[in-house]
Order: sequence, then structure tokens, then C-alpha cells
Amino acid sequence: MNLQGKLINGVWQGGIEWTRIREVSGFIRRGYTWNAIKGCRHGCAWQMPDGTVVECYAKGVAERLAQAAYPRGFAAHYFDSDAVADPLSVHERAGIFMDSMADVAGAWVPAEERDQVLAVIREAGARYGHIFQLLTKAAPGLLRFDLPLNVWPGVSSPPDFFNDVRVGAFQRANRMERALGILLSLALEDPSRVTWMSFEPVSYDWSAFVRQMPGALRWAVIGAGTNGSTVYDPQETHVRNLLEVLDQQGVPVFFKGNLRRAAQRWGLAWREEFPAVDTPILKEAA
Repeated sequence: MNLQGKLINGVWQGGIEWTRIREVSGFIRRGYTWNAIKGCRHGCAWQMPDGTVVECYAKGVAERLAQAAYPRGFAAHYFDSDAVADPLSVHERAGIFMDSMADVAGAWVPAEERDQVLAVIREAGARYGHIFQLLTKAAPGLLRFDLPLNVWPGVSSPPDFFNDVRVGAFQRANRMERALGILLSLALEDPSRVTWMSFEPVSYDWSAFVRQMPGALRWAVIGAGTNGSTVYDPQETHVRNLLEVLDQQGVPVFFKGNLRRAAQRWGLAWREEFPAVDTPILKEAA
């Protein structure tokens, strides 16, 4: 697993900020990424307001910075059996992004591999109170397996290109409606389940879709587009419209660090909100 960020003068900085879950008590969990399952076949990209097409950040990392770990490219599937038990080596309750370089809900992932991962998640939750953040672009895949409550199932807002092909308006709307509908069904199963969506980047005005499905989201992450160190800001109206609906529904909002420049220019108050998380009552896993 990879620890996200560094503690500098008592403040965590860098890494994937939203893995560092802040509890109601004010306690901030350390954040990690964990990728026992690796690789993704979705071929996603987003078109930003200036026309620039930005690719999936994980694809860029895999093919430019971590080639040794992805010898057959990012679109291939990999299973690291040596990494499966890694969360059990962290004994202080943590936030763990379980597929930062993968899509665990992808149709190509063998059920037996997913089951091994879920078994560790259940044990790590019972022993240490870990919370696992899952993020998929294949929302129907969330219905293929029984998710423990210490998994936060999340879906990325639909990309502009999927399987390296531009997504049409009808297909984009259909994907969003289906994703929100699946998250709503999961939320209704248990009032304590945290369902969420990553709007990163915001490349479309999704506010009308979210408005039509109240209760589907219990957390939202909003960010800009990036290609390496270059940041592409979303349209201000898209972000403001989305925030209006999320606030009406009482959904906590977390701004990614790459949105800071735009938020300052637009006069938006900075937000790093989390769902209400209490310190868990722990027990030894059977």
C-alpha cells in the first residue's frame, strides 16, 4: 500500500487528499492507496472547455511512471496476490482507496480475485475499523457482489470518451441515470452506507441528473482535469449548478486540490467535507 501525502508541521499535505477521512471527532485518518487488482480497460478521456482532451490520470501514471508494474500496458489485467493482505498490516484506522489504479467492479475482474479482496476488507474493518473507498466507471458491476458496509461504493461521472470512442449525448445521459439509480438502490439498502460520486473532472453540467435522484449521493468529490502537471479548469457554471443541487440535498462536498485555482478565481469557499464518520467499535474478526 502507499501512504498518501506527508505530515508537515502537523498538517497532511499532498497525495490523494480525500483518502484522509476526517471523523466527527476531528480525528483525521491516514490515507492509503491499495491495488491488489490493477489495470483498467475502460479507455476513458474527458474534453475540457478549451477543447483539450485529458486522459485518465491512472493510465498516464501506469504508462509513463510505473511501466515496470504494468509490462503489458494499463489496459491489461493484473492481480498482485502478495498485496492482498496489505491492509491488515496497518493497525490504526485508515481510509484506503482500493482501486486507484484499477476498476475492481470491471467485468473483466475474476470473481475469485475480487472475493479475496473483499475478505480482507471485512477482516480489516472488524479488526482495525478501516474504511475502503471504491471508485468505478462500471456502475452495474457494483451489483455483482456483496459490499461490506466499510466499503464506500463510488462511481465516476461519465467520461466524454469510453473505450476510446466519443460518448454521444444519449449514451452519456443513460450512463449517468443508471449510475445514480444503482447508487440510490445501494443507499436505500442501509442508511449507514456511504455512496458517492467523483466529478473529476467536471466536463458537463450534471446538476439536472443529480436533482432528479435525491438520496443517491451521500458524498461528492469535485475536481478539475489534468494532464500531468497541467490543470484544465471546468466551466464555472457547471460547478456552481452542481454545488447548488448538492447543497439542497445536504451532500457533503470535497474539492480536489486541482480545483483551488478556479475556486479562488470564482470566489468559492474552499470545501473539504466528509460524510459523518464516527470512531468504530472494533472487534476481532472471526
